[in-house]
Amino acid sequence: MKRTPLVNSFTRVWVIDGGARVDRDPEFLYYMKLDTVEKNFGSVNPIYEPSKIQYNEFDETASYRDEEERPTSSLIGRYPQSVRSRILQLAQKKCQVDAQLHIGACTSPGVFNDFMKVLIFEDVAFETYSTDSLGSIEPGERNPVNETVEVSAKKMYEYVPIEFAARSPADVTNELVAAALCDIPACGDCGTISDGCQKILSVSKAAGGSAGTPADIVFSIDGGANFFAEDIDTLGVAVDPTDVGCVGDYAVVISSEDGDQMHIVDKDDLDGVIDPEFTQVTTGFVANAGPTCMDSIANTAYFGALNGYIYKTSDPASGVTVVDAGEATTSTLNDIDMFTDDFQVAVGNDGVVVTIENDIAGAIANQPVGIGTNLNVVLVISETEWLVGADDGNMYYTVNKGVAWTAKALVPVATSVTDIKASTKSVIYVAATVSGKGEIFVSIDGGNSFIRAPRSSSNAMPVNDQINAIVPYPFDVDFVAGFGLADDATDGFIVIGSD
Repeated sequence: MKRTPLVNSFTRVWVIDGGARVDRDPEFLYYMKLDTVEKNFGSVNPIYEPSKIQYNEFDETASYRDEEERPTSSLIGRYPQSVRSRILQLAQKKCQVDAQLHIGACTSPGVFNDFMKVLIFEDVAFETYSTDSLGSIEPGERNPVNETVEVSAKKMYEYVPIEFAARSPADVTNELVAAALCDIPACGDCGTISDGCQKILSVSKAAGGSAGTPADIVFSIDGGANFFAEDIDTLGVAVDPTDVGCVGDYAVVISSEDGDQMHIVDKDDLDGVIDPEFTQVTTGFVANAGPTCMDSIANTAYFGALNGYIYKTSDPASGVTVVDAGEATTSTLNDIDMFTDDFQVAVGNDGVVVTIENDIAGAIANQPVGIGTNLNVVLVISETEWLVGADDGNMYYTVNKGVAWTAKALVPVATSVTDIKASTKSVIYVAATVSGKGEIFVSIDGGNSFIRAPRSSSNAMPVNDQINAIVPYPFDVDFVAGFGLADDATDGFIVIGSD
């Protein structure tokens, strides 16, 4: 996209009282402006040692940064004559607010999702309120009165509408069923330089047949520019994986078929050079209760399974332990999301929703959908706010831990929601099937509203039959990778969305 310098009259301010959330509408403060933004990323402090070769000289041998500071700015507008000041109200509440600066030219400033770029501020604090002089004692003092509030934010980042391009690795000849991000930011001090968005994993279905080959692990080590495919050699040739993830030093592939399996490999061996050797682990799994889904944080992973079983591991090489033996539900669990080590939510067939708190599982009494409708995916935004996707094409959300649920439909209408992932609190991506094609939707207001991520017909989603999994990056909201089934109903499909 052409780089055009910003003219400051092409900006407008929106706020979300209470912060971005699925049930909170953004508020248009068209009468305000955002002033200069400042962000200190931490001053660099050198560390010196005496020179080896010259007296009275010192060599800089290392350095360290001061603590990163909050971004700061000012919101400025005309002080109202006949109504209450909205920004004074927000400041007096002392509660969380999110703010967004929408930038556009050939767009409608009063339409929240019509923009060229957005500067997002999360967890904004209104710190100091002031006005210009509120009176005059001579004609020359007559002026408009401005009000100003000094603000700081916990987080600041940009969102730009993304464009999509399909990747066509020759080795990806079977449908891709699951995917995960397996990377963290690094400056190269302890290894490879990374923005935290480089290593992406996916797994395919098996080729099947007497002359077939095992399912593949398909991975990128350069942020989706290139992909490699390697056999998961411990899987049978007719066994399909169900999910993939990273736990500690391992990449983990699970399957609910043929012996209830977990297959692990050192994630550093997925480098495009080494032929990775997997190890099959069955310790702890129960017959007819194989793992169907997984999620992990650092060294801990939880698994949903057939017949409602839930497993846990902190050392994949040693196997898993049973957290719940199908007591909370006997329905197959299709997805699980770890909010913390102590709180997880799993969803499954016939609308079942299960919480796991301190390794105690319990089914939610008030389900979002009934028998006959399956929940495919869950996103846990907080311990009380969850967003689930169903095979009826709808999403459903709760903000009170499942006491009540509200439906949220996509436009255009979907037939199935296949994945939901959050990049940040504000930016949420959804994969869904629309008119027989996989599409990706995005929200920049915490799930309150969604738009199709390809914004125009000139950048439509590449043709495909279905997108089964998406991988957004928490370190770059303008990137998402999709994995699924190509439009020939056979090959794998990979699409990359970026700015």
